[in-house]
Amino acid sequence: MGEAVRLYLGNLPYAVDEEQLAALFTDFRSLTSVQLVRDQHTGASRGFAFAELDDEAEARAAVAALNGRTLAGRVLAVKPARPKQEFGQPGGGAE
Repeated sequence: MGEAVRLYLGNLPYAVDEEQLAALFTDFRSLTSVQLVRDQHTGASRGFAFAELDDEAEARAAVAALNGRTLAGRVLAVKPARPKQEFGQPGGGAE
């Protein structure tokens, strides 16, 4: 096993929850977490989430198996997550 791989899950149905998302990964035993992104004020789903897997090969297989799959009438977008942007980087506006 190597470093954990974080995947972006987009175009999610707004009614989906973390348990339903984790169920998509039942064939991928290295899943360690699923985090549904919610609105800070309302708590409603923002339509995307992140999943983390401990095995890079399984993460690639999950992308291949789940990207383009339909869930509750929506075509999922599953791909490697981009690195988080750090605050205070150039171009921020505040000095």
